[in-house]
Amino acid sequence: TDQVIDYLDDFLGVETRRWIMSDKNIPLLKSSQFSIGSTYKIQGLLIDVSLFHKKVKGALISGQGFQNQIQDKRIAGTQNSLGVEFLLNKQTKKFDFWLSYTLSKNELLFKQISDNPFPSNNDFRNSATIGFNYHFNKRINTSISGIIKSAGPFTNIIKGQETTKNGNTFVVNYDLLNNERLK
Repeated sequence: TDQVIDYLDDFLGVETRRWIMSDKNIPLLKSSQFSIGSTYKIQGLLIDVSLFHKKVKGALISGQGFQNQIQDKRIAGTQNSLGVEFLLNKQTKKFDFWLSYTLSKNELLFKQISDNPFPSNNDFRNSATIGFNYHFNKRINTSISGIIKSAGPFTNIIKGQETTKNGNTFVVNYDLLNNERLK
């Protein structure tokens, strides 16, 4: 099976996610992943560092969440992820604290669209998470956490040629896929 995202063609743009069976038009997802890491633990302190590389073949572009010129296409391609993760975790009887950081690069390649890879919608190069749990007793605890990410990619509209008329409808002229990043 594979997940497909469809957007309703109304002013709300609500997305519908559904699972479909693999066949000759919808390839079976094949994934390979390599990771290597090291963990150090002493007196409730855990330090973990991991390097990873993941490649997915048969990824559908309709499962990536695009809302531009390719949102209705059913094209298969590859997705590559490469990165490093760092985790610091401190535990005591009364609290847990963690801090994590990920540096990664996530790219898509769909040969029917482009010969070059482009950033995936979840290509947030830097991501940091911080969290804290406090244990009042064995049955009651509270938690707070936060995450901050670097800006994600997006597909811009061609300046000066924003739309073209196709019969009675206007079509948006998009630039290269995910070629820009939010500030």
